[in-house]
Amino acid sequence: MIKIVLIAGLTACFLVYFAKVRTMLSDRLVGLALFIAGLLFVLFPNLTYCLAGWLGVGRGADVVFYFAIVAFLFFIILIRAHLLEQERQITELTRAIAMLTAREGGEPPADES
Repeated sequence: MIKIVLIAGLTACFLVYFAKVRTMLSDRLVGLALFIAGLLFVLFPNLTYCLAGWLGVGRGADVVFYFAIVAFLFFIILIRAHLLEQERQITELTRAIAMLTAREGGEPPADES
């Protein structure tokens, strides 16, 4: 039963990520790789134990935890990069509006809301 719940949760997260997030191809490939790794770890739990032995980690659960930390940090960096890009775009738009307003000699456009 838990495998079904985990696979459904992973699939839902994956579908929402790909449907809602417009990112670069490399970001999408990392998301796909994390999804596949998650599916493999859920379907074949012994894989984490084998991977732990190969990496020199004590338990398979530790490997999953370490990968989760890396994935979490990846998404934090990704979100930060997107926020910085949005900030840059807002600054450019604000400057453009200010330049247009200054040329026309009038007030900035009123907010419609």
